[in-house]
Amino acid sequence: MKSIVVLFLFYLYSTDPADAQCRWSPTTVGGSFPKLKQGQICSGDLIFAEWFDNLNEGLWNHEHQVDGCGNGEFQQYVNDRSISYTRDGKLFILPKIIGDGPLHNGYFNPVQSARMTTQGKFSFKYGKLEARAKIPAGDWLWPAIWMMPQSSRYGGWPRSGEIDILESRGNKNLYVNGGNIGTQLAFSTLHWGKSPGENQFQRTHYERRNGAGYDTDYHNYLVEWTPDHIAYSIDGQEIGRVTPPQGGFYQLGQLSGDNPWGGGSRMAPFDEEFFLIINVAIGANNGYFPDNVQNPGGKPWRNGSPQAARDFWNANWQWRHTWNEQTTQRALKVDYIRIWAI
Repeated sequence: MKSIVVLFLFYLYSTDPADAQCRWSPTTVGGSFPKLKQGQICSGDLIFAEWFDNLNEGLWNHEHQVDGCGNGEFQQYVNDRSISYTRDGKLFILPKIIGDGPLHNGYFNPVQSARMTTQGKFSFKYGKLEARAKIPAGDWLWPAIWMMPQSSRYGGWPRSGEIDILESRGNKNLYVNGGNIGTQLAFSTLHWGKSPGENQFQRTHYERRNGAGYDTDYHNYLVEWTPDHIAYSIDGQEIGRVTPPQGGFYQLGQLSGDNPWGGGSRMAPFDEEFFLIINVAIGANNGYFPDNVQNPGGKPWRNGSPQAARDFWNANWQWRHTWNEQTTQRALKVDYIRIWAI
């Protein structure tokens, strides 16, 4: 059986830096799983390969959250094998409707889902990451494969950065100004800035459309992260690249005042190790699902509502049928994630 442990041992222990074929790489790897080789990583080494033959709970943490994760989301994150599991060599995150129930620390969560991370287990700096995935279909689902900094050296979000590899929306017929912003749109983003109100993500946000929908098949999502640039591709087509100027992201953002990245490299805050995250959120009141959208049945909550999750659930007749609960279409499915040293 393919195994991430075998792959790590093979690629990290079989490579001899003294070998003439070994070309130095700026890639670094950290974390407690597995016990990594100390010393040089060679350019082109496969440093991570998760084939999802099984759900390796020694590698993946399951978060437990009920508070909306800073975005006013509606789900409760749990560790439940009916929600996050592997089958036929693929990871499934399959949200489960639980409806009315007791509040969780004052929060109403009508849906359970999963957010899996490698925090503390595996992190890396610089590399080429490829994820093959199929997004879910179902109104108000928010699938994501992304990365956050292991140490947050430069301070709280977004000062230490965020690397979003894949995001989308599960609505099949969600439109703004005539454009589909649901399953026909996939996007990749860097978040960075001096404060949440100064998040500069619009400067580093890249999109690609697919009329058939990214929910109808598996697609390849790639980020190439180097000491000089970060580039995103979907199915082999580059959709965006950022090469910061000599003054780094501070200059790119045309910022003023203190420079939170003054002690880092030109790529700061993206010059530290990041860990992986895979999740499916449901709804939000932060504007990810705009109030001015056109969607069959409408949008069941307003982003300013003090009870957005309750509004969402009370109008479940508008959206629940789009989840096709007798199937797995509402699941984010991930075939593999591979990372190579640059």
